[in-house]
Amino acid sequence: MTVQFSPEDDILDICHSDVFKAIFTEGTPNSRASLSDLISAAVGFLVKVDSILQPNASGYRDKQTPINTLCRDNDGKTLNVELIVYPHQFEPLGIEFSMCELHTSQGIKETGGTLSGLQPTYQIIILAKRCLSNDQHYYHHFKYFDSDARRELGGMTHIITIELEKAAVVVEKDITEMSAMDRWVIFLKDCSDQSERGLVNVILKSEAYMAAAAETLLTISKDEGIRTRLLNNN
Repeated sequence: MTVQFSPEDDILDICHSDVFKAIFTEGTPNSRASLSDLISAAVGFLVKVDSILQPNASGYRDKQTPINTLCRDNDGKTLNVELIVYPHQFEPLGIEFSMCELHTSQGIKETGGTLSGLQPTYQIIILAKRCLSNDQHYYHHFKYFDSDARRELGGMTHIITIELEKAAVVVEKDITEMSAMDRWVIFLKDCSDQSERGLVNVILKSEAYMAAAAETLLTISKDEGIRTRLLNNN
């Protein structure tokens, strides 16, 4: 699949919540493959999304940013990809709170009544317009960890944050040195920016699953009916 954005294409901002969901939760083979590839890049191992679950948020997430893409893979791991455009000062508390909800939502009954049957939970947070930290790292992977003894506890819950505003550190790399996550960061940050499409188009030539997402994005961007509905859906 070869998909290229032309300088004239008026591409919707993929970091608009409803556009993001339209790209990754359509239920088509392309949508499912793109979502699996994005998650795989974030967690660092191959993930094949088996099912997308209906959000069942409570407490904090009822009246705040909704869970965007809650899913399970073939091994039963719970994975949530959430896009937050403008995180507020208490966002880390909300992220940790919703992680607890996601992990405990498995229920002991689902695991045969034993803790040994619990599966890992991954909370992947994409921050579009603001950052949570003032360092230069766009990617952070948080786990329960004793910093003095340098020992992890269990490793069942994972919070991963991806801060798109720090994409400049990625652009400085040679494309051959970029990781899969580096390439996704550039795509998510710059695909709708007409002045930055050169590098995006180069990446699309070698990333089939990202190209599938680009094809869907280009299609809905050119459909005036879908475009109007997505941008006006509050």
